[in-house]
Amino acid sequence: MDPRAERSRAALRNAMLILIKQKSYDDIQIKDITDCADTGRVTFYRHYANKEELLLDFIAHLYDLLRPLVNISGTWEILDFNQEPPIQPIFEFLGADRILFKRLITCPAAPRMIEQARRYIVAQIRRTTPFVGEFAAHHIASCIIGNITWWLTSDVPYDATYMARATHWLSISGVMAMRGELERVTMPDITIRAGTPYAKS
Repeated sequence: MDPRAERSRAALRNAMLILIKQKSYDDIQIKDITDCADTGRVTFYRHYANKEELLLDFIAHLYDLLRPLVNISGTWEILDFNQEPPIQPIFEFLGADRILFKRLITCPAAPRMIEQARRYIVAQIRRTTPFVGEFAAHHIASCIIGNITWWLTSDVPYDATYMARATHWLSISGVMAMRGELERVTMPDITIRAGTPYAKS
């Protein structure tokens, strides 16, 4: 891509980033975007037919940043609850800019964004833990996405570590229990459970 064109697109994406933190998506006008990007309407329409196209490009850019964070190296990693959950970097990434992501999961493009995330998470689970079937992989992905949605829309009542651990433990232990293989899970020790609802009294 022409470097000048990419700079223009980057400026417009950055404008969307700034504006979506300030107001709802529906309240953002093309003029708001071009003013914030310090560019003109002609430049905007050279790259995007409407603000929906810009939003989708912006989300694709965020998704490219988020995707490498879902990195499962092997079965042992997800079955040992004393290890950092593979999903913890995702919660940390989203929590660091929670206002932005709260707005995004309620915008018109949210279903498409969520479906992309679901497909990627399922593919990662199936690639690294082949014993987890298609249905179970979708269940785990749904737990992750559902808990992220609740967490963000509830204004992050718990920290990222807490959410990642609780989400991972609940989703994986449920799948392994249904398989009759819960004994393969290494349960977290008392120091890991501390500060979660699963701490022993």
